[in-house]
Amino acid sequence: MAELICVSCGRHGNRDSMQWYEGSARDVVLDPDEAAIENGAFLCADCYRRIDLEDRPRWKPLSRTAGAIRERTGG
Repeated sequence: MAELICVSCGRHGNRDSMQWYEGSARDVVLDPDEAAIENGAFLCADCYRRIDLEDRPRWKPLSRTAGAIRERTGG
């Protein structure tokens, strides 16, 4: 089972340990060339509750099915 890392606070955990939210790191992390990183990113439930209400729609609850499919397909 993959370990998830919160992009906001750095908390580590897996899908079963607590609620996680998945979104794009595009607005959170920039590479050295300041090009947006399009990889998925995760927020723990505590950090999700603290973000601005306008930013919440781009974060979706991480579902068990979506994670399992991604692990099997590598996508």
